[in-house]
Amino acid sequence: GFYRGPVAAALVAAAQRGGGWITARDLESYAVRFSAPLTLEFAGRTVLAPPPPGHGAPIILATLRASADLAAGSFR
Repeated sequence: GFYRGPVAAALVAAAQRGGGWITARDLESYAVRFSAPLTLEFAGRTVLAPPPPGHGAPIILATLRASADLAAGSFR
């Protein structure tokens, strides 16, 4: 796996060679946190995008919504 075993050991070794601080314990203790995606109905499709803390997705969804509103003549 990525968080334990040879891949994890290689990642830790490479990070430490480059002055990084990541340890095997850091990888072993990592837990994924699921966040529901942002959604927008656009052109008959459901667009899914990653939620914050990323900044790009909300901007893309806002741009799509604004362009759909402009096309429909109902810009808000």
